[in-house]
Amino acid sequence: AQFDGLTPPVEERYWRALVLESTDGRTWRRGVMKDQSTSLAVMQESKPIRYTTTFEPSNKRWLPVLDWPVTVPPGTRSGYGHVLASTTNLLSSLRLELTSDRVLSTARLGEVERRANLQLAIPPTLRVKTLVAQWRSLASDPVEVVRRAVGHFRSESFYYSLSPASLGNRPVDEFMFDTREGYCEHYASAFTTLMRVAGIPSRMVVGYMGGEVNDVLGYVVVRQSDAHAWSEVWLPASGWTRVDPTAAIAPERIRYGIDLLRSIDALGWSIGGVSQDAMLELLQRDLWDHGLRWVEHRFDAANYGWNKWVMDFGPEQQFVFFRAVGLDQFGRPLLLLLLVVVVGLLLLVGQGLLSMGQLTSDPLQRAYHYFLRRMGRLGLTKHSFEGPLDFAERAIQERPDCERSIRAVTQRYVAVRYGLSQSVSVVRDIRRLTRSL
Repeated sequence: AQFDGLTPPVEERYWRALVLESTDGRTWRRGVMKDQSTSLAVMQESKPIRYTTTFEPSNKRWLPVLDWPVTVPPGTRSGYGHVLASTTNLLSSLRLELTSDRVLSTARLGEVERRANLQLAIPPTLRVKTLVAQWRSLASDPVEVVRRAVGHFRSESFYYSLSPASLGNRPVDEFMFDTREGYCEHYASAFTTLMRVAGIPSRMVVGYMGGEVNDVLGYVVVRQSDAHAWSEVWLPASGWTRVDPTAAIAPERIRYGIDLLRSIDALGWSIGGVSQDAMLELLQRDLWDHGLRWVEHRFDAANYGWNKWVMDFGPEQQFVFFRAVGLDQFGRPLLLLLLVVVVGLLLLVGQGLLSMGQLTSDPLQRAYHYFLRRMGRLGLTKHSFEGPLDFAERAIQERPDCERSIRAVTQRYVAVRYGLSQSVSVVRDIRRLTRSL
């Protein structure tokens, strides 16, 4: 996304994709309201945010857009919860000019919508009812109930975890009083259910949070790893209002993104118990990562510029370009041959850069690349977009017989790479374990 003017701060970059109001007590999905639209009005003294977004092919129709979209471009439609969707499946890149703003739900909450967003598939347990009754007894209005609920998550011993304990038949009760750990979906689901128990219409929203700013061109890249879930509650004065309980217990997720939390989790540290200085050190200490990120940003900027240029490149611009570079006299077959040659050269250059990156002097990196080469011989190649942990999980699924060695190598590599000291013995362990594959 390329913004006109200043890029919104990360804590304001919520990209809504789907609104879920139906639940069986464990999973959430779109329900009876999915085909309805929502009437909205821009708030007074608002500051509209205008931006251009390029959506990559997904074979889906939903389009993640910044809260709250107030424009519906041609070829799209607005759905329930004011989400945006393409009229056809995305089979190629789509570039849209969009506007988002602070909004109010102008229509009163209809009875069908109210019932849909108060539905409870599983009757609340005594512990859940007692907790909610306590909030309601101390609150004078729904806004205060919401504040007390958020305060409960913030003040009690809740933890953000990427590998939480599994939940049984009473997931909200077990999560709130027993396990007290999970990731954004756990917190959003529990909070939404608690608000429904309190008699406040509420729903789940899934989409993306944050995104990385490209330091070359200043646009924001939103990846699958930025996927997020939050809640919305209906308040008489403001209509549907966003509440993100994850921000109350793990502001690091909002401020720094999911990649840092994965690193902390891999080290066995408690997310939420790591000081800000330690988090900043994890972000800054790895020069190898910074070097790769520097290269990645520039390649991505070139790709973004190329895609933008191509999408804006009509027949008239093509003719002007070919004439400017002296190619207007060549036939189509020769131009196609020239294009193949240029693409081939670019691929060779890219492969050379990747090879240079692999010839690092870091013994830990050399050991890990030795592991990756060995995995390649087993038919498992690490994708460029995969982190060590993601690749390990995929490799284990495809080769469960190698799980012990794969997990041991990855745990040692991540622990040293993001740890506070280098260990020669770990490098030896990685090579020894790799040879056993």
